[in-house]
Amino acid sequence: MKLDLCIDGFTDNSLNLTNSSDELQNYLDLNIAYNYKSIIDFWSENSHKYPRLYVISKQLLSIPATNLSSERNFNYSGLTLTDKRSSIEPNIVNKLLFIRSNFDLSK
Repeated sequence: MKLDLCIDGFTDNSLNLTNSSDELQNYLDLNIAYNYKSIIDFWSENSHKYPRLYVISKQLLSIPATNLSSERNFNYSGLTLTDKRSSIEPNIVNKLLFIRSNFDLSK
């Protein structure tokens, strides 16, 4: 019963779908010979058999389209290590970059 509530939290409850725990048990009982190009292909092909798990898989398998956060950190390091601050110890630089990336300094 708790499993149904957990799975239902990810999906649209207005759909008249199979019992969530039955769907999960059917998936777990499935002996899959991995012959798909990707896991996304598997879920696309089996979305009708496991509609709730398909919704969850789309949410869990989504990948951000950019790597903006890493680019932002490189930008911060360039702003931190200037000509006047070139002799800062590496551990201090790491701490400054950590603070900069984890706190909103505009407030």
